[in-house]
Amino acid sequence: MKIAHPLLRQAGVIVFFVLIACLALYWPLAHATTHIPGRYTTDYFHFHWNMWWIQHALTDADASVYETNYVMFPYTSNLGYHTLTPFWFPLWAVFEPLIGTLAAFQLFFVIGLALTGWFFYLWMRHEGLSPGGALIGGAALELSPILMYFISWSMMDLITWFWIPAHLLIWSLVARQADHRWHGWVIAAGQGILFWWMGLADLQYFIYGAPLLVPFGILTLIRAKSWRCRARLASMALLAVGISAALLWFFGPLSHIGGLDRGQLVPPPVETTPHLKFPADFLNPNPDFMVDPDPAAYLLPLLALSLAVYLTPLRRKTWQGQDRRWFWLALAVLPWLLSLGASITILGQKINLPYRLLYESFDGILRFPFRFSLGFIMPVLIFIALTWQPLIKTRTARRIALAGMMLVILATTNVLRPMDIQPAPTVYEFYETMGAEDADYVVVEVPVAAGTGEVWIGNFSDIETEFY
Repeated sequence: MKIAHPLLRQAGVIVFFVLIACLALYWPLAHATTHIPGRYTTDYFHFHWNMWWIQHALTDADASVYETNYVMFPYTSNLGYHTLTPFWFPLWAVFEPLIGTLAAFQLFFVIGLALTGWFFYLWMRHEGLSPGGALIGGAALELSPILMYFISWSMMDLITWFWIPAHLLIWSLVARQADHRWHGWVIAAGQGILFWWMGLADLQYFIYGAPLLVPFGILTLIRAKSWRCRARLASMALLAVGISAALLWFFGPLSHIGGLDRGQLVPPPVETTPHLKFPADFLNPNPDFMVDPDPAAYLLPLLALSLAVYLTPLRRKTWQGQDRRWFWLALAVLPWLLSLGASITILGQKINLPYRLLYESFDGILRFPFRFSLGFIMPVLIFIALTWQPLIKTRTARRIALAGMMLVILATTNVLRPMDIQPAPTVYEFYETMGAEDADYVVVEVPVAAGTGEVWIGNFSDIETEFY
């Protein structure tokens, strides 16, 4: 019974985050078999094609998952940098024959959101938050406008942000077991495998997660009991990284990246990359998911109010001793700066920001600085929650505060507005007939269109033909 009780509690928490996801996605879910998110052509077509291509490549001895001439025949495309997202393929292979690829993707959207909320809930609990506070924090991250933006564009690679709090939890467990003869090593090896899974969702998570994962790892080294324990932890970290790198090389995209000729790529100017405008994009009460990948409008005012607490007598009532809120707030600075893009202008003076160096280091491939904002949102939510939790002491006051915060989240993230949807392209019977035949075809759609991510030739909507 003692075991069943925590399991039932966690099951209830997971159901809560699933229901939150369904609430946010109720309109696309209601049209799951006929429509896709978005009101104009988005990235959905190549993400659906990605799943089909992985299936085809795994069942054709002459095909390679990371190389194809099916898109621009007879030219071969290197998919090492492509958002292939093999992470979702096993689930797609199970559900696509049962409910179709459109509905399968809607299911994955719900799973991605719910897991993001749940793992962040677990991490907030690890940091000392009450169950209620952690629930609201998980819902706040799950409903953040930038995650809704990713779903509006069907970006399957970017709906698995749960990996960041999950790896923080796993490494904290490694650190606790570092003195054991073998427990820590086993967990670290398992984390290496999970790093591989994260890389199969998108290699960019290693970059997006670094501002949180690396400092937290260093913190565990500093707080280790002895130099011997620090050496063991460092060795375990190398083991996890080594396992993930090996798996990504032999069973992932790493070995294919080196074979890609980037000399012909023409990335956009760094100043034009999509970034957040400060403070305008942090104060938008009703963002348009299709065009405004903003942090939630309540975040900056709450952060300012939480900082103001330390200028009042309320400061004496806050946590004493084991207080990591300032550590997390410090970690929010770098993702925030990166999300602002190449530069900002203050009083007519242009100031270059760290993203410019990152952009140049990756030859312009890392094109969307606003994506770093989720690495800002997570630690800021922890800081805010840890600041106010000790100030709200009575059960009634806590319930009122949590209910009010939930209403603020729902009102300012615009998730109750029906998400834009559009009809999926018609699957013509002729295509079904061709697909059933044991023959090779080159299908030419007129007018022909091609796109690179920055520019396209022809009518952009014609790129959707890859969906077939």
